[in-house]
Amino acid sequence: MERKQGKSARYAPVDFEFHLSPGVIATAVETESERLDYLVDTYGQDSIEAILDIRDAVEERELTYREASATVEIEHADFLWGVAELGLFER
Repeated sequence: MERKQGKSARYAPVDFEFHLSPGVIATAVETESERLDYLVDTYGQDSIEAILDIRDAVEERELTYREASATVEIEHADFLWGVAELGLFER
C-alpha cells in the first residue's frame, strides 16, 4: 500500500512481484522443518502439541502469548517462533 497525500489519509495498492524458484521453495520447507525439529529436540516430543493446545486459550483471550509460553515452559521467543512456523498467527 502507498499513502496518498491529502487532508485525510488515503491508501492505494502498489504492484509487486514474487520471485520464487524450486530451490528457494525447497530451502524454505527445509528451514521450517529444522525449526520445528529444534522445538522437539529442545522441549520434548509433546512441545508442538502443547503449542497447538494452548493456542486456543490465547485465541479466546484467556492467556497472553507470554503467559501461554510460560505455562507450557517454552522460552517465549521459541514459543512465538513455533506459533509462526505452525501458521497459527494467520488463523
